[in-house]
Amino acid sequence: MSLSQSEFEEILADDSKRIVGDIAWALDPARGPSFRFRAAVRSAPSWPLWVVGFWRRDGRKLTYTLIYDSQRIAALDLGATGHTNADGTIVSGDHLHLWSERYAQPEAQTPDLLTARPDEPRVAWALFCAQLGILHLGEMLLPRERA
Repeated sequence: MSLSQSEFEEILADDSKRIVGDIAWALDPARGPSFRFRAAVRSAPSWPLWVVGFWRRDGRKLTYTLIYDSQRIAALDLGATGHTNADGTIVSGDHLHLWSERYAQPEAQTPDLLTARPDEPRVAWALFCAQLGILHLGEMLLPRERA
């Protein structure tokens, strides 16, 4: 399912996007000392959305990704060395990806409000949710906080 730019803008503008419940990170044994989560995003139009998170506890990498159907349409990458966009532009360091119909994939950019670090998953989560208009009705439980 290919996403048009206007559909992406409609998803971003939809203020009914919600994640209901706590988010609990699970150990990802395939990738070393790292953790993952997946959370469904509810909305009034019932967009096929979910968010996945990847975090290296050593503080070197943190990524939150918004998925539409099976397409990555937005992401926040912290601790990244950089990204080369489809048009050849290079975005170095931490960056945000937003969908581009022109390239049929997200393009990296560095917004002014990118203030979180990869060792601050809650701060980065709040930034990601604010940037994409997602309301999280719950808490983010860090791995050491789980019973």
